[in-house]
Amino acid sequence: MCGRFSVGFEADYLSRKLGAVLRGDTDYPSPTLQINPTDPVAFLRGRARDGTVGRELAAGRWGLVPTFSKSFDSKVPTWNARSETAGGIPTFKASLPKWRAVVPAYPVPLLGCL
Repeated sequence: MCGRFSVGFEADYLSRKLGAVLRGDTDYPSPTLQINPTDPVAFLRGRARDGTVGRELAAGRWGLVPTFSKSFDSKVPTWNARSETAGGIPTFKASLPKWRAVVPAYPVPLLGCL
């Protein structure tokens, strides 16, 4: 699998198209042709407010910090998992039931990814 992808839209455009709230305290990454693992990305997540769940566009590091990790820095960053087996792998198992997000992206086929 390949961990690189592109984002061709500004955060305000994505928030309108996805019906999501933009956070005023967040610096959203600019559109780029190549996002690598550990780069900052915009992502869509559900947020509970006033008893209802709404959509929020947030920004964070592309990848996963396992729940058992003691810091955000990792010598081997994790960003790929097969949906069929992720629930049984200790790295992803604890995160799947409660931490999910949608990353608006499209693949970059010209960078050697198969």
